[in-house]
Amino acid sequence: MTNPMRRIRAMALAAVLAVFVAAVPANAEDTAPAASRAAIEPVAPSGNYSLALNAQIALFNRKLADLPSQKSLDDKQVALDRRTTAYNKESHAVLAALDANDGKIDKHNARVARYPNGAPSAVADALNAEANALNTEQRRLKKKANKIADQGDAIKADQEKLDAQKEAVVTKRGTLRNTRRQLVLQMATASLGLLALPPASAGQGYGGDQARPATPGTRIDGGDSVSGAARNKPLDRYAALHDAEIDSRPVEAVLSPGTVPKVAADSTGTLQPTRVFDGLIKKSDGTYRAVYLRNPAQPPTAGQKAFDEAINGGGKGIAVVDGKKVLITDVKPVDAPSGPQMPQEQRHLALGLGGRVQKFADRHNYEHLMDFKKSELGRELIGRLDSPNYRIHVWLKDMSKTDYPNVLARGKAYAEGRRTFPFDSDGKIPPYAVNWERAPGVTDWEMYLIHTRPGVLERTTFYDENGKVVPSPF
Repeated sequence: MTNPMRRIRAMALAAVLAVFVAAVPANAEDTAPAASRAAIEPVAPSGNYSLALNAQIALFNRKLADLPSQKSLDDKQVALDRRTTAYNKESHAVLAALDANDGKIDKHNARVARYPNGAPSAVADALNAEANALNTEQRRLKKKANKIADQGDAIKADQEKLDAQKEAVVTKRGTLRNTRRQLVLQMATASLGLLALPPASAGQGYGGDQARPATPGTRIDGGDSVSGAARNKPLDRYAALHDAEIDSRPVEAVLSPGTVPKVAADSTGTLQPTRVFDGLIKKSDGTYRAVYLRNPAQPPTAGQKAFDEAINGGGKGIAVVDGKKVLITDVKPVDAPSGPQMPQEQRHLALGLGGRVQKFADRHNYEHLMDFKKSELGRELIGRLDSPNYRIHVWLKDMSKTDYPNVLARGKAYAEGRRTFPFDSDGKIPPYAVNWERAPGVTDWEMYLIHTRPGVLERTTFYDENGKVVPSPF
């Protein structure tokens, strides 16, 4: 007696393979230009800027903070790549199992073909049992393949979603980079107005300040990150090597507004409007080369690098030398002394009303600025205020507590060149100055700089008339 045998059709297997292979996703690559991935740093507001500009800066910083970071996008891509790797491993395994099952089916069908009229019962039962097992295995593999294919579809959808997010971020970063360029332009324009130094006239200073002596005193080295002879020696060597005369006074430079629009897109994300250099060298064309001490332990920040690249790329910086604005047309590093880095010396600067502060400074062995010409005062003061090595000590003796709220307003007016009581068109004092106890003076300007320059107020200690430490009046 012969029994019918089940012949397995392999076409179903081919269909499963076709659907499965189509679901395998390709790893997405980030094809965004380098500029779109370049860092974008927040912008620091300042009391030197208008309320409108500070509001724009705050809005920019909020938008930047809300933007997904490049690291978060990279982390998502890494996670997707891991899923894709696992998916491909599983898919290859199930494909191999399906291929093996297909081979078994071919062999089974070949054996069935030997019995066109049916096989003996024992043979037929064995072949049918084998067919059932192969069909069961095929269904299991198909189910697994479909599940893996669904995972592939999910990975593909997530990759498309991430690619869209990356594209949106690239667009937003481009917009923020352009916005930041415009902010730096406005900041540079505002900073240029602060380069005007107090007049070099002698006599009593505005606001009751004793005028700085008109004759030069012994220069106190400061405002730099490397002090004393350790600072001057490399600058002197550089000057001798290049047969040049170097002005080793620290100087603040402002990027010219005309330079900002020309800065490369990948640099605008970190560009800063100002930079302090360790010295200047006058060039044959009347412009200046700015130099800074290159310290491997303290490399330039991204903002400083962008500033230097803007100048060396054909741009210009503006600084004040002896009361006159000059152009900086290139920037060069000067190697600091090699060898172990010595701890940087902590230095101290005393400020306060006129000549009275000199006794306070002498009592504590602090530096003071009483022996400088007014044309030198801005450079010397700003250099020290911006140096992290300096602790600032302000003696509040003879400064009226009721007048504290007016100090910053007067200091801003002084920085802008308005050094007398303001009067409107009909000869009256405007409301904002009605309570001023005196006209804007040098001390107001010093307090204004302490309050507005980044990081300075945190390094400043205030003292009452008895020399006791008191809270900041601001």
